[in-house]
Amino acid sequence: MSSNVLSPVSQRIREIIDADFRGSVRKFCLYLGLTDSQKINRLFHIDSRNGKYPNPSYEVLKLISTRLDIPLEWLTEGRGERKPIVADNSYRTEPERRQVSDVDRPYIAKQTVDEQTPISILLEIIAQQNKQMAAMQGQILESQKQINKALQKIDQLTEIIEKVAVK
Repeated sequence: MSSNVLSPVSQRIREIIDADFRGSVRKFCLYLGLTDSQKINRLFHIDSRNGKYPNPSYEVLKLISTRLDIPLEWLTEGRGERKPIVADNSYRTEPERRQVSDVDRPYIAKQTVDEQTPISILLEIIAQQNKQMAAMQGQILESQKQINKALQKIDQLTEIIEKVAVK
């Protein structure tokens, strides 16, 4: 195989990206749960160190196979059939429904979601919200302690005032 041609494995990955993610490597990576698209983007660019297209790692192939329910045999050897991605194509209309400011995790806080948002993204949003709620609960407990102390002081002052008023 010529060094200036994508490997068959990378061609199949490109096929998935083009067919199911409108050609967007970023959307594909977000769907896979990757915070950085470099692992995938590098497959489609000649490596300046050796002048060849790199091959995907087994880790990347396994991730794609697992997350997209695509047989590993199809990815690696082209045997069998690839089912279309039906689980979630919400990234296809991302500009219309979602505002993502960055590929990194800060995008979660600025993202709006709908019924087609991938489960991995929803779980991450829920985890982030759970952390925020736990922090808020801590603040509420601290505020309650301060309120209780203030109420105790008011009770003490009320008792003193009543004693003074009786004299």
